[in-house]
Amino acid sequence: MVLYLYENHLSGSIPSSIGNLNKLFDLELSTNNITGFIPEEVGQLSSLMVLYLYENHLSGTIPSSIGNLSNLSDLELTTNNITGSIPKELSDLEPSTNNITGSIPKEVGQLSSLMVLYLFENYLSSSIPSSIGNLRKLSDLKLSTNNIIGSIPNKAGQLSSLIVLDLYENHLSVAITLRCYSF
Repeated sequence: MVLYLYENHLSGSIPSSIGNLNKLFDLELSTNNITGFIPEEVGQLSSLMVLYLYENHLSGTIPSSIGNLSNLSDLELTTNNITGSIPKELSDLEPSTNNITGSIPKEVGQLSSLMVLYLFENYLSSSIPSSIGNLRKLSDLKLSTNNIIGSIPNKAGQLSSLIVLDLYENHLSVAITLRCYSF
């Protein structure tokens, strides 16, 4: 079952009863005026593969229950007012242009199928975890406009599928040696 309600000027919040739609595999509520939090019950949608909530007025944190969605392949949360840190349970996400703080979890390196990672325009700090080099299918990595410190990990040179590397407006401290990168 799919539920496409994007670009409809919807308002209000996402009801917790959304968790009862156990056959739902594609939920697209983007580009509306939805407010409130992402309900924990979204984590009960075991068939969910696509969740688009971008360009709304959602606030609060990303519920850790979303990490239970083993079939989720595309999660877009860009342009909301989401705060807090990235749950370690998440496997694929695009929460750009929010107010996410903390660090990029080292567990991101376990997401072997991840092809796109957008975390730009947030308040991430700390350094890029070396486990990022395990993402062999990653083609697009955008971490710009954060507070990331340190250097690009040497293991990033193993990102053989990488086409886009966007790191501008951070606090990186070491020059890039391109000869060690295969992209």
